[in-house]
Amino acid sequence: MNRSLILPLVSKDWYFQRGTLMVLFIGGIVSIGLMLQGGILGVIGIFSMVMAIAILGVVLPQLTVINERKQHNETFTMSLPVTPLEYAAAKILANVSMFLVVWSAILFALLYVVWHGKVLGFIPAATVAAFAIFVGFTANLCFAIVVRSEKLWILAMTTTNVAYGLVWMALYRIPNLSKQAFGPVPVWSKDILLVLGAEFLVLAVVLSLGVYGQSRKTSFLSS
Repeated sequence: MNRSLILPLVSKDWYFQRGTLMVLFIGGIVSIGLMLQGGILGVIGIFSMVMAIAILGVVLPQLTVINERKQHNETFTMSLPVTPLEYAAAKILANVSMFLVVWSAILFALLYVVWHGKVLGFIPAATVAAFAIFVGFTANLCFAIVVRSEKLWILAMTTTNVAYGLVWMALYRIPNLSKQAFGPVPVWSKDILLVLGAEFLVLAVVLSLGVYGQSRKTSFLSS
């Protein structure tokens, strides 16, 4: 694998998306500030924080992969001595690292709020929700890289957003979760671990299919 070219491609995406990352990071921090107010503002803060991370998971693949094709910026990459698989590796490394920086910063800020609010019971549910968004982001990214159709990518993105509802439904159906979430001790119940295990399985399948699909391509223009 041509690491000497992959790292500059990663740096390129970081450079062009630095403004987007900063805006969504600030949005996430403001959302956590609203959570501290409690009441209706607290509820708005929770939903705003989730939306900030979810938007990041959609915007990054769109800007770094979909728009790059629409604006024919792929021509530059195609002129380099990199294979389609190496191109995919660069895109995955760039997008995942950008996502994790903002994702982790917001989650650590949330953990600080939870810790000082002595509601550590909120951690298991928050972990499931946060990891679900990461899995959805990875699915959007891999689909964008492998499939060259923007319409199919939009369909896949819509499906991913609908799938989030299944995770929220699974959390809602866990017995006593609402009481445990506001308790002083995190409860890693069998149901929570089962949902997390399912998310890890989906992530492994998505990455495997993405690598397999890209490895079968003989050129950048292959579908």
